Amino acid sequence: MAITRVASQIATASAIGYNVSLSSPNNVTSGNLVVVEIWTQWGDGSGYITAAQLTKTGGTATIDTIVLDVQRKYSGNPVLNCGIYSFKVTGTGSLTLQWAQGEDGFGHESLAINEYAGADVTATRLQASNTAEGSSTAIDSGNASSSGEGLFVGVCASRMYSGISLTEDAAFTLIGKNVNVDFVGGAEDRIVSSTTTDSASWTGGQTEAWCAAVAIYKGGAVVAAARVPRHGFVNFQNPGVF
Repeated sequence: MAITRVASQIATASAIGYNVSLSSPNNVTSGNLVVVEIWTQWGDGSGYITAAQLTKTGGTATIDTIVLDVQRKYSGNPVLNCGIYSFKVTGTGSLTLQWAQGEDGFGHESLAINEYAGADVTATRLQASNTAEGSSTAIDSGNASSSGEGLFVGVCASRMYSGISLTEDAAFTLIGKNVNVDFVGGAEDRIVSSTTTDSASWTGGQTEAWCAAVAIYKGGAVVAAARVPRHGFVNFQNPGVF
């Protein structure tokens, strides 16, 4: 089964303060993969994103453990960080999430969410990842490679004061972005059907500090159909025996 984006399930939210919440636009479906991107700028504090900061706070859906697959903190000032979370939906329903800063510092936070069918939802779904930081108009996570079908998801955070703009990678599809004075960031994805090496990249409107990350998720396993004999029944204890 090929990886596909579930229609009309992209949502983004931004806040200035200590936390940010968002809801999936429609019910999420059992067995699907949900990926959430966070990009932040904090006034102070350590700036490191943790798995515990993203929680389910509402809705009727049930979900597996939320996993922080990759994150990157800019090593200097400002305190920029970005990260990518994922989890399996175990029960269909509505979904509301909250990301809480968990630091003393006041900051900017943005979240984006998307749902995918046909992706691997096992504990080993993350195939590869990469991160980078810099100070330039060329924002780039660095390359990562899929071994066959894969879902590339990228996120970035930057700080700009003039010429404020952010243009996503031409090979990727925009999930969401915010372009504000002092804080810029965004998320994007790309689905590939064969072995691919790529990075998540953006072009900023000003030479400034940035951090970026990319994660690659595997395609779901193909389940072989049971072979049905001519006499019309299958031995389900041993499908190969008729």
